[in-house]
Amino acid sequence: MLSILPQLTSVDPFTARNTRMKSGLLTAWSGTQLLLSKVEGLLAGTPFKTPVATVNVLIKLGNAVAENNDALKDIIARTEERLNIVAIVLAKEGDTVAHLMIQDFAG
Repeated sequence: MLSILPQLTSVDPFTARNTRMKSGLLTAWSGTQLLLSKVEGLLAGTPFKTPVATVNVLIKLGNAVAENNDALKDIIARTEERLNIVAIVLAKEGDTVAHLMIQDFAG
């Protein structure tokens, strides 16, 4: 029997809506950044140039901080992987002193 009702999926409608909303907001934010960067040059000699230039500097600063946070997270993840490898190797050695040191270090 054919059904005219749409098929139900396991996707939560609120999650899908939030994803679309985030995507729309990111697009709007990117457009705003582009507009402000282009408008700054056109505002030379007007009282609006300084506030727009200030906002552009703040946007660039915020973007740099976000990029640094991403890079820091990557470094922490790689360090964790390396420490796990060291812990596995030391645990295979059967050295109880090394095992105690690892547990003490891990907290």
